[in-house]
Amino acid sequence: MKLFNKIFCFLILFGLGSCVSNKNTRSENLIGKYAWAGIYGVGSVIELKSDTTFIFNWTAGLSNGTSEGTWSLRRNSVILNSYKQPWAAVGPKFDLIEEKIQESDTLTIKLIDEFNEIVPFALIGLKLGNDVDNPEQSDMDGVCRLFNVSADSLIIRAIGYRDIDYKLKPGTSYLKFKMESRDVYYRYFTDTKWKWKNNRLYDRTIHKDRLVRKDYYEKTKE
Repeated sequence: MKLFNKIFCFLILFGLGSCVSNKNTRSENLIGKYAWAGIYGVGSVIELKSDTTFIFNWTAGLSNGTSEGTWSLRRNSVILNSYKQPWAAVGPKFDLIEEKIQESDTLTIKLIDEFNEIVPFALIGLKLGNDVDNPEQSDMDGVCRLFNVSADSLIIRAIGYRDIDYKLKPGTSYLKFKMESRDVYYRYFTDTKWKWKNNRLYDRTIHKDRLVRKDYYEKTKE
């Protein structure tokens, strides 16, 4: 009976060891570069590294971009998470650098970016309920002056920057914001699942049609 128990325990340990070994082998098999070519001038390459990080490069005509992050293996799927995450999921959309509260007929707004450069041609307006009162543009100095009418909030929209919706305090006469740029050339990955099969990675956003013949990334020989 004791001999049977020893054999049984050995078989269990051997089986668990085999599972771990198989899992590690599968992870090692994934390491490398995978390329996808869509229509002419459109394609992307992802490299899965041994330290569980990845680099994703895409090209679409004259535009291109790079994303980096970490990957993990879950059954037959690769889970991707980029270091950067969508704007809605992280941090404030701006920094309030300066604010003045005093009686004034005008509200002055000054805009700079994260490099302390001015932000001209931003559209700025005062919002009361669902109505925006005569929005104006910031000038070449990044400054905009509005009539200080009764309003709930200040809205700021600028091409290439994250939107600002700021709740106003009574009597506000001056505001200086540091705007954050919007990275339009970044592809975000948030627990993104790509299927792995036969040295191919399948991105669910890619579908075959008359122009796209391959819906998978194929492992390269590099």
